[in-house]
Amino acid sequence: MSLPSELWLHIAKYLSTDAIKDLYVLNQALFHLSMDARYRDIIFDDANDRMAYTLETLRNTQFASRVHSLHIDSHIFQPQLDNDHGSNDSNGDAPHGKVGKSKFRKFTRRIFGTSKPKENGIQSFNVQPAGPETPVAQICDDLVEIIPLLLNVRTFSLSWNSSQDFPAPYIEVAWKSFRQNLLEFNLTITSAKAVALFPLPTSFPHLEVFTIHRLGKTSLEACDLALATFTNSLSPTLKKLTVRSTPPRTLANFYLKLDYFHNLSSIDIDVSCDVGNPPGYATFIDQQSNVVQDLTLYLTSDYSKSWPPVLPPFGLSEIRLLKLEKLFISGGLLDNSWDHVLRYLRSHLKTLTDFKTDGGGLMADSKLSSFLEVFHHRNPYSTLTHLSFFVTELDNKILDTLAKSLVRLEGLTLSICSVYPQFVPTENYPRDLKHESAFVRGLRSTQSLKRWNLSDITIKRRSCCGDIILWGLMRTCATCIPSITSFMGNGDRDIPSPSNKPPKHVPTVKGLPHICRYGIDHNLL
Repeated sequence: MSLPSELWLHIAKYLSTDAIKDLYVLNQALFHLSMDARYRDIIFDDANDRMAYTLETLRNTQFASRVHSLHIDSHIFQPQLDNDHGSNDSNGDAPHGKVGKSKFRKFTRRIFGTSKPKENGIQSFNVQPAGPETPVAQICDDLVEIIPLLLNVRTFSLSWNSSQDFPAPYIEVAWKSFRQNLLEFNLTITSAKAVALFPLPTSFPHLEVFTIHRLGKTSLEACDLALATFTNSLSPTLKKLTVRSTPPRTLANFYLKLDYFHNLSSIDIDVSCDVGNPPGYATFIDQQSNVVQDLTLYLTSDYSKSWPPVLPPFGLSEIRLLKLEKLFISGGLLDNSWDHVLRYLRSHLKTLTDFKTDGGGLMADSKLSSFLEVFHHRNPYSTLTHLSFFVTELDNKILDTLAKSLVRLEGLTLSICSVYPQFVPTENYPRDLKHESAFVRGLRSTQSLKRWNLSDITIKRRSCCGDIILWGLMRTCATCIPSITSFMGNGDRDIPSPSNKPPKHVPTVKGLPHICRYGIDHNLL
C-alpha cells in the first residue's frame, strides 16, 4: 500500500489486537505491529504441532526478542501423556493452531496474497504450522534451548497441577535466564512440588509482582515454609502479592512467616479458613500497615471442601492502614462481620477512594443505609469516588439513593441478577423490548440522576460460565445520567465487536460436554 507508514500506525491504534495480528501482509510497518501482537504473550498449554512451530519460529532472535510474557503449563510434559513420544492430541481434536481463518484474514490474503514482507532481507516464517506432529520429548528439549533466547521476558507464569514430580529441566533454565529482567512471576503449584522446587537456586533482584496459587491438601506446613522463604527474598522490591489456596485451606502459617516488605503497596490474599485469634492474615497486614494502599480480602464461596468449614473472623477492625486507598472485601466476610467491617471503613474514611465487594450483603437495607451514612458526601472528609457491589434486582430506587448520597462518585460497577420487576436482561436490553419497561420508565423520571456527576459505569450479570456485559442497559443509564462518558473504565462509550466473548473453557461433567447457556439464559422476550 502507498500510504505513509505513520498513517498506518495511527490507524492501528483503533484496531483490536486480533485484527492487528492479521495485518502482517500489508506493509513493513504493520508487519512489525502484527508480529509484536503475535509474539508479545506466549502461552504453552498444549504440547502439539502448534507449540513446536512456535518454538521453531523463536529460534530467530528477531522474533524471540518480541516475547514479553511466557506461560508454561507443565502438565503437558507429564510422562503418561508422552506415549511412544507421540502427540498428546490423540482425542481427535484439532490442534490449537489449526483454526478457521477469520473473515478479515481471508480478505487481506485475497487482496495482498500470502507472502509477508521481508525482514532484513530474509523472508519470514509462514503463519500457519505445517508438517508432521512433533514428539512431546522433542518439544521439551526445544523449549530448553529456546528459553535463553527470550531476553525481554518480563512476566513468567508457571502452572504445575500434576501430583507427579517428573523432570522439568526448562524450569531451572528459566530461573537463570529470566532472573535479571523478570518483573512479574505467577506460580500455580502443588504443595508437594513446591517443597521439592524451593528454595530456588537463584534470586530475582527486580521482581515486583508475585502470585501464588497453592494446590493440594498435603505437605502444607512444609510448603508454607518453602514459599515464605522465597517470598521473603523479594522483600526489597516486591510491590504486589497475591495468594490463593485450592482446595480452601488455612494460609495462616504462611502469613506468619513473612517478613516486612519495604514497597508492598498491594496485597491480595486468601483469608479462607484462617480462624485464629488474631488471624494470621491480620498479623501480616498489620506488619505492612504503613505501606499498603490496595487491599483485597478473598474468601471462597464454596465451603463444602474447606477445612475448617467455618467462616473466618474479620480481624482488621483495630488495625489502621495509613495509606489505604482501595479495598475489596468478599461478601461472605462482610456478611459475617458487618459491625467490625463498618468500624474499619469508618476509620479509613479520609483515605479510602475505592470500595468493592461481591455477594448481596451490602444491599440489605440496614447495611446500605449504614454504609452510606459513613461515606455520605455531605461529609467533606469522605473521599469515596469508586464503588462496586452486587445487587440481586436493580431498580431506579437504588440508583436514586446512590445519586443523592454519593454526589461525587466517579465510577460505579454493578453486578446484578435481574432488573425490576424480576426480569433477566439480554446484553441489548432494553432495546430488544417491544414496550418500555417499568425499570426504564423509573430511570427516566428520576431527577437526581440528571444532576449526578458519575462519569463511568459498568453493569454485568453472571451468565452460565462467565460474566456478560449489559451494554444496552449501560447505554440507557447514560441517557438518564448525562455525565456518563465512559463504560467499563475505557474512557469512552464505544461498544467492542464482539460485545461479549463466550468463556474459552467450558467445564464438563462426567465426561459429557457441558451445555453452555452463556448469553442465552435471559427471559424470553
